[in-house]
This record gives sequence, C-alpha cells and structure tokens, in this order.
Amino acid sequence: MELKVCHVTATLDSGGIERWLLNVNNQQEELKGVHLDFMTLLGTGGQFVAGLKAKGSCVFHVPFRWRSLFSSVALMTRYFREGKYDVVHSHLDYMSAVVFVAARLAGVPVLINHIHKTVFPEFEERSAKERIAGRMLRLLCFWLADLHIGCSTDALKAFVGADQSKVRSIVHFCGTPLVKDIQHGETLRRSLGLQPDDQVAVHVGRHVAEKRVSLLLQAFRQISGENSRLHLVLIGMGPDSEKLKQDAGHLLGHRIHFLGYREDVQALLAVSDIFVLPSRFEGLPVSMLEAQARGLPCLVSDSVTREADVIASLIHRLPSGASVSEWANEMQRLLASRSAMDPASAYQIFEQSPFNLTREIELLCELYVQLVSGKSES
Repeated sequence: MELKVCHVTATLDSGGIERWLLNVNNQQEELKGVHLDFMTLLGTGGQFVAGLKAKGSCVFHVPFRWRSLFSSVALMTRYFREGKYDVVHSHLDYMSAVVFVAARLAGVPVLINHIHKTVFPEFEERSAKERIAGRMLRLLCFWLADLHIGCSTDALKAFVGADQSKVRSIVHFCGTPLVKDIQHGETLRRSLGLQPDDQVAVHVGRHVAEKRVSLLLQAFRQISGENSRLHLVLIGMGPDSEKLKQDAGHLLGHRIHFLGYREDVQALLAVSDIFVLPSRFEGLPVSMLEAQARGLPCLVSDSVTREADVIASLIHRLPSGASVSEWANEMQRLLASRSAMDPASAYQIFEQSPFNLTREIELLCELYVQLVSGKSES
C-alpha cells in the first residue's frame, strides 16, 4: 500500500528547502511506496512547481493570512481530507502549528515538524506581542506534532531547546544528488565571459538580509582593484536582488554575475575557485555540501552549523561579526593559496557521508513507514 505524504512550505521558489524537496521527489525509484504532494502558504507558483508536477505530484496553494485564519485553516483541512494523507510534513517551524490544526481536523494520523533554521526572527526579534505569539505557536507544535526533525543538531536545539527529551525529536540530514563528472566546463566559463586565468568566487543562496550578500559585494569591491582577474558569481534570487544589483554598480555584468535560479549549480561550482557563505545563520546549507563535493575551499561564517563540514580541510570560518576587510583579506588568501581538493577525491569522501541523497531518502521513507505503522498499532 502506498503512503501519501504532503509537504508544506512557504513557497516553491529557489531556496535550500525547496531544492532539497525537488531533489527528493526526482528520485522516484528511491521513494519506495511513498507518494509526495506539496502545499504552499505564502507564494503561489514558483520555480519548482513544474518539476514537481512532472513527476506526478499535486501542488496546492492556500493563500494564508492571519486576518483570514479560519478560512485558511478550513481550506487546508479540505485539501488534507480529500488527499487522504498518511503524513503531513511541514517545513514552517512556528507556523507549522496552524498547519497541524488543519491536519488534525482532517484526520491525518502523522504530523512532522521539520526545522531548517537556527534563528527565527519572525517571532523572536520583533515586538513583545509577536514573541508571545511565537511561544504559543511553538507550544502548540509540541502538543500536536508526532515528531520534530532538525536538519542539524543546532537547528533542532534552537527550536526544541536544550532538553530534547521533552518532545520526540531526531536529526535527519538533507542530502543532495551528486554529478560525478562535470562536462563542458570551459564552455560554461566562456558563457560567463571568463578568460582561462580568471578566478571565480561563488555564492549560492536567496537574496535576503540574513544571507548578507551585501557584505560579500563590499568585500569583492575591496579586492577587485588589486585582483583584476577575479569574478563574483551569485546564484539565486530574492526580494533583495534589485537592490544588490544597484549596489554592484559599474562592475555588474562585467565581473559580478547575477545568474538567478540555475539548474546547473554543480557545474557552476566546478568552474569556481572558492565558495563564500557569510550568512548570519544557516540550518544546514545544501550549497555548502555541494561545494565540498566539488573540492572547493569554503569560506563561511562561524554561525553555519559545523555538521555541514564534510571535508574539514576545505572549511575556513570567520566570526559572524568579522568586518568587510576581514572577509576580503581571507578571500584573497584562499584564492592565492589555490587549496582546492581534487574533485574525484572530494566526491569519493562525500559519497560515503550522511549527505548522500540515495541513502537519505531510504532513511526518510523508513521513517514514514515506522511512524504510520506505529499510529495504526496504537
């Protein structure tokens, strides 16, 4: 009998959670007896909708607004009931509480709350009213969810707290598919206007404040006068994209390349020299895993969970409060050292890691079966 699972996200645009879900859904041969559908609450459509539907998944959108809370819950309940889901797997941390109310009303037996962040600014860094609302939603999640999953230990601890025995919880790493041999690298470099001796610093992520892409632009500007062969490649998009393009100024299109969403991320990493991630916080960045799998030195903020350090020799950290000059100097040092690892060796190490997507999907499916079986026996 096939298990039906509905994953609930904010959007299905180009972000780490969404890309992971697309990767999981693409591995249909590994999803043994498990069918995945998807629901969004904050954005209709998105970069990944077509790819998910192509694999036979249904995609629903509930236009969630606090002012229309009851109608939103009613619509979610209807979709869950009509879908006859065995599992609702939500990726909305605090907001999962609202999803779980609807799922319980629809009679869904298993509810999973998946935590992907280590900081929750929507409810922890605003007004007293919003902080109180956050606490109430968090308690409701504890009451309703059958399992809390952290994409890393740091993410789980941030939501559940130091005493994880209070609720049922586990850490489940998000894997990523790997391309062993990248073809046509020189063709790709030429398409970016790169010369053979040009160097590339690459960033992959949404253009939002917590990713601190603006800091990366400032660091690049400091370096660019001394290193005329350096290019900055930015893969991703977001609400801050237009402002960042304005900040890039005269270097835009010449040495700073805004590529938006790309399906060939691993190929772009393969033609780069260093990977840079100055984020203020990260649960477990899939792009950093992919960079290591290509043997790239990774310059990252020390707020990025260390469970993402698959190949320790490639990881270089700076304090989250480091200045623009410190980021610029460290980027220069890594570029000069040319300390990349042989991609074949890096791939082999990564293949044996917990982030191998094939093994990760197998564990995820086993978890679904175990939870649903446990509910039917109780």
